[in-house]
Amino acid sequence: MAGSRFTGDDVRWRRAILMGLAASPLVVVAALAAAPEGSLRCAEPVLRSVSPDGTHELTVCPRRSWRFAMPGQGSDVPGWVVLRDGDGHIAGVVDVGVMLEIDQPAEWESGVALIPLAARIEPFPRDLPAWRRVLDDRRRRLAAHLGLAPRSEEFR
Repeated sequence: MAGSRFTGDDVRWRRAILMGLAASPLVVVAALAAAPEGSLRCAEPVLRSVSPDGTHELTVCPRRSWRFAMPGQGSDVPGWVVLRDGDGHIAGVVDVGVMLEIDQPAEWESGVALIPLAARIEPFPRDLPAWRRVLDDRRRRLAAHLGLAPRSEEFR
């Protein structure tokens, strides 16, 4: 084609970039939908506390560590502090570097779950629609497993 500024390779690259941009929301939705709960839920939590109004539950669960541990280092395992609403949706997660950091019981102040020097998690607002709770639950699962959850060191 006389006078055309784009070669066949340019058009193919532009088309590939546009297709990638169009597909990226689908990848995000698929990642959120498939976000595993994994070690965010455990059969035997180290600490369990129910809010005074009974609408939320705070649990502290150890997670598997693939590091080698010497005798006496069993409590050096990392863990999660997880706040769930009555339907089981995750309202907040804090990554605990060493379970020894959890040495005080959970407290509830104005509906906010606290573990002194380790975690502070606010529950979902009461008027938050169910679909937003589900979406936030999946987002928090994914963030926790990608290492993007707040760390317990931030609450000291």
